[in-house]
Amino acid sequence: MIPGMQATRTGPEAFAIEFESEDELRLEHRTNLSAGGLRLTTSENLPLHSSLELTLRGPAGAEVTIRATVVAPLPDGVALSFDANADELLERLLA
Repeated sequence: MIPGMQATRTGPEAFAIEFESEDELRLEHRTNLSAGGLRLTTSENLPLHSSLELTLRGPAGAEVTIRATVVAPLPDGVALSFDANADELLERLLA
């Protein structure tokens, strides 16, 4: 996750990730979303292959909810994979 992105647990298997600016969202799209992934910074131990519901919030408040799967542990969180069109996500989050 890039600096500025805020992740909050919203349920047993759910997180909300908020992008504070268009620049942050575009950077995340270039580095992770476009590859079907997302880095979730968390101190929680999330099991490999577990399914999560992610609510992504754009800088103007637009929201998109997707399903994601934990694919790898990271020192400061987990790597997630999702099956959604990244360009459509970007467009909807910038609305």
